[in-house]
Amino acid sequence: MVQGIVGVNTSERHNRQNILINITMFHDVAMAARYDDVKHTINYSSVCKAVMAYTEDSHHYTLESLATGIAKVCCMQFGVEEVIVKVDKPCVLSLARAPSLEIARTRDFFLREKEREEKEKILFAHHEIKVEDTKEVQEKEPVKKNEKLHKVYLSLGSNLGKRDVNIYRALKALTEFCNIIATASLYETPPAYVLDQPHFLNSACLVETALGPEELLAKLKSIESTQGRKEGGIRYGPRCIDLDILLYDNIHIHTETLTIPHPRIPERDFVLGPLADIAPKYVHPVLKKTIAQLFQDLGTVSLTRVLPVPNKKEDAQSILLPLGKRTYIMGILNVTPDSFSDGGDNLDAESALISAQKMVEAGVNIIDVGGQSTRPGAPYVPVEEELTRVLPVIKAIRENETTKNVLISIDTFSSQVAEEAILAGANIINDVSGGKIDEKILSVAYRHEVPVVLMHMRGTPSDMQSKENLKYPKGKLLETVAQFLTERAEAAQRAGIPRWHIILDPGIGFAKKPKHNLQLLRELKRLRNLTGESYATLIGASKKKFIGIITSQDDPKERGWGTAATTTAAVSGGADLIRVHDVKEQRDVALVADAIFRV
Repeated sequence: MVQGIVGVNTSERHNRQNILINITMFHDVAMAARYDDVKHTINYSSVCKAVMAYTEDSHHYTLESLATGIAKVCCMQFGVEEVIVKVDKPCVLSLARAPSLEIARTRDFFLREKEREEKEKILFAHHEIKVEDTKEVQEKEPVKKNEKLHKVYLSLGSNLGKRDVNIYRALKALTEFCNIIATASLYETPPAYVLDQPHFLNSACLVETALGPEELLAKLKSIESTQGRKEGGIRYGPRCIDLDILLYDNIHIHTETLTIPHPRIPERDFVLGPLADIAPKYVHPVLKKTIAQLFQDLGTVSLTRVLPVPNKKEDAQSILLPLGKRTYIMGILNVTPDSFSDGGDNLDAESALISAQKMVEAGVNIIDVGGQSTRPGAPYVPVEEELTRVLPVIKAIRENETTKNVLISIDTFSSQVAEEAILAGANIINDVSGGKIDEKILSVAYRHEVPVVLMHMRGTPSDMQSKENLKYPKGKLLETVAQFLTERAEAAQRAGIPRWHIILDPGIGFAKKPKHNLQLLRELKRLRNLTGESYATLIGASKKKFIGIITSQDDPKERGWGTAATTTAAVSGGADLIRVHDVKEQRDVALVADAIFRV
């Protein structure tokens, strides 16, 4: 009696069933009598173990397919001349045609099949087999050194050590022989199969490579070995890094070392969830269903999308921020003389530290330190001046007992400021230009493996509210903003930043009229759907001018109540982070809004 996945119905694909296996083997025992060794005998205990492992690790759609696979194990792995395999499903679905099946196969049958597969493999290696394009990526495949680049979906997982770092480093290693086209979000998942082990972090990526399937598999195993994964150990047990080929172009192959599509895709939420981020419309070449349909068929899943933020403590694990369950508060700490609300309040490190301490005591999650005002019409501040403003504040926060563990983001569009701020202790980059003013800032985020906020803005803070920058195609505000954010997210991924480190911000108040700001808040869910809900979202509407126009409050400090309404709207629209001046008050608003809207 073995448990395995056999059948075509939804419940049969996701629930293991009891399977009875009876095997009759025919073998020439005369050979064993002529030689004083064991190589001509059959170890029946080993046969049982191999058949059990094969059945538990496969997921066949018919009993005939399962029985044929078992017969192949007996004939090819153990040298059996002929075998009869009978498989029974005692708990077969009432509408299924047959609860049992019996087949007979010979070793010669599988040897002929192997010879045919080898011929096909040689043809494939020389690119003489035409492979249909994937359903998800329709554009013409580029050519590199006269070789066809194949589109491959890979899974990445880790549950030992610095899990997110392990996966990030594996992505970087992939760039040596692959072009990374897209990455999925990062998900924390409970272990499968072997339950007594730490939770996993899982993701997926789409790559282009000239390598054949077996060559690519060898490269992936090499990365695993380099990062410290050892051969052997518990099957489905703990591992520092796990890399698998899920889908390769649109082909279906099966060898002794590799099966494509990966046989366990339909039963694994930790594979389908990430795949649905980057290939929802890809049609599984065997199941003939889209990834989105397969994911939906699973029903209940155990995935938590997370935003990992590097911890500045030496050798400490990254801080994981679960997304979709609560709203995180980013407190504004402007070290400027001319910011529209708190300009001049924190001109030196001492006063800025006092403000930071109050934020921490009020429950802030991230403190956003900025040395360049981005209010409409703000003049450009030289890099040297910006550094003089922000670095002492970041260092003071890191050295203070009350504030040393708080997350810090650096509000800048300068790559030099971003880099030095990270070295001083910042954890996140917040760029109001979306990486357009200084594109090197994306390389900084990639090198230091930190999240980056990419915001929608036209022009620069000094001219963003010009007549030209306020023009949007009629009825296309959301589409225009979404297109910009999607392009910037793709640029970040091309720079090597994974999706889980990209935070999108629609830019409330930046190159927007009051009616634009209200529409973005009102239709945030639709905007997120246009950009892809797998990206984290930040909203920064705190005390901005459109609130003052509505409430007739000229003094930004008096716009707290109006800001509370924007916080509620942001939470209801699915925002993950809100950037605010009044941490204590807006935290309370977010907590109640979370209780109302997060279900």
